[in-house]
Amino acid sequence: MAPKKKVVLWCSKPPYPARDGGTRAIQSTLKSLQSLDLDLWVVCLSTYKHPFLPEKWPKEIDQERLLILPVNTKVTWWMGFNMLWSKSPFQLWRFGRTPKSQKAKAQAFLDSVSPDLVIWEGLPASWWREHMQIDATVREVYRSHNVEHKIYKALWLREKNPLKKRLLQKENRRLSQYEERLWKSVDEVWSISEADHRTISLHKAVKCTYWPTPYYGHFSQVSLSEPMRFFHLGAMDWKPNRAGVEWLVKEVWPLVIKVIPDATLHLAGKAFPKNVDWDKQPGIFCHGELDEIEPFIAQMDVLTVPLWEGSGIRIKVLEALDFGKMVLSTPVGLEGLAEGLKSTIPSSSDPAEFAEIMLKLYQNPEEREHLAKLQQKAYWDNYSPKKLIDALKIMLHTH
Repeated sequence: MAPKKKVVLWCSKPPYPARDGGTRAIQSTLKSLQSLDLDLWVVCLSTYKHPFLPEKWPKEIDQERLLILPVNTKVTWWMGFNMLWSKSPFQLWRFGRTPKSQKAKAQAFLDSVSPDLVIWEGLPASWWREHMQIDATVREVYRSHNVEHKIYKALWLREKNPLKKRLLQKENRRLSQYEERLWKSVDEVWSISEADHRTISLHKAVKCTYWPTPYYGHFSQVSLSEPMRFFHLGAMDWKPNRAGVEWLVKEVWPLVIKVIPDATLHLAGKAFPKNVDWDKQPGIFCHGELDEIEPFIAQMDVLTVPLWEGSGIRIKVLEALDFGKMVLSTPVGLEGLAEGLKSTIPSSSDPAEFAEIMLKLYQNPEEREHLAKLQQKAYWDNYSPKKLIDALKIMLHTH
């Protein structure tokens, strides 16, 4: 019998607890690898925003096969000032801030495992390649959650403040150079989205495979209530989420509430800002960070995804559909989703049109139910674990 393939999954953050889309995506990869006949080892970066919490990890995960690397990602104004002259992407450089003893520990861990394959799960994880010595015989895969420099380009183009605009432009350039170098230096890139797969594949000498995130959910039947509730769920310390909610609250919602005074919009997410007055508008409820997400989604009906910058996919879309809810979005919020699913989700970047979609859904329960079922079938067809695990087997064992 051939020996099991030794695989190290190097994670940008701990997959447990699943607090946001990034942790859910990492958790999905981990579960997928666990379902295969592999000799699996896991490395996780631990930060103040995403700390390692051993009590949250499943008991079946062998702690002896797990290495936690604490990194200090907190930002000071002086660091930001110094990074004006740095050639390193600031958003990645800070994920390497850890004592030399930790880097030596990581190298010793890698040497002791002697892996056949290392999967760098997310861009911050890939930064540790700069610190590690990896044998040329080891196959390296970069699991791309998004094309980061595209996000910074969109932020830069929309920014009004001259100083911030210059900083974002510089970070966009550094990230672009780093990502292209990374794509070319690994053996293969596994892209989480179709759109990013197309972007990465344009670069010569880059092998890129599209592998969506399998969603390990409940696969609940469609469940929409009367009167229906709109909601948004997202980490508010991610700038595109906050900017999108600002647009939804200030430009779209007044048009909805003017026609339907009883309509409600429920906002929740990690790192919820304290200095906003969103809930002063009629019909808006701010729930802040939730201890448990599932009960919240179960009580809601239509997820709004008002994004203007982004890459990868929005795991929250899959999560809502898994709970039998439906989704509406801006076009950017749908980027990266499988075409079969994207075509079922109404979208607009115009406030009046977005509001019109919301009103139509609110006033037509039968049409809403029909559309929700179409969306959920497309979700099942494209993101069920069984289909994607079969693809992963081929990706792992035909090289």
